[in-house]
This record gives sequence, C-alpha cells and structure tokens, in this order.
Amino acid sequence: MKITSIRPWLIRSDASYWGEFLFVEVTTDEGVSGWGEITTTTKLANRALCTILRQIGVAVTGEDPARIEHHW
Repeated sequence: MKITSIRPWLIRSDASYWGEFLFVEVTTDEGVSGWGEITTTTKLANRALCTILRQIGVAVTGEDPARIEHHW
C-alpha cells in the first residue's frame, strides 16, 4: 500500500469557537482513506498548516502509510 495523496480540508463553521475546522485526508493506492483533525486558534495558522500539509503530501507520496515513525 502506498500514499497517493494528502489533502487538507478547511471547513468554515459558525458553530465553532474558532470559526473553522481543519481536517486531513490521507488516501492510498488501494482505496483506503484515513482522516485526522488539526485544531489551531487562528485562521492564519490554519492556512499556514494547509500549505505545509500540501508540501508534506508531495514528500510522502509513494511511501508506505504504515511506517509512521519513518515519516516523522
């Protein structure tokens, strides 16, 4: 199994104290997807994290998602 993409999802919410939620979707070549959540307290930090996550996605594309410690 190999990572094919990492995609940040920035979701606006009037119900949230911070006004946004940031989720991360990891997709593999076998059709398996996983989700994570990142919480920050500012919209600027959320946008910076989206940019960072896109770059991490480029770096780990083709890697085995089970090798978590290797990616750190």
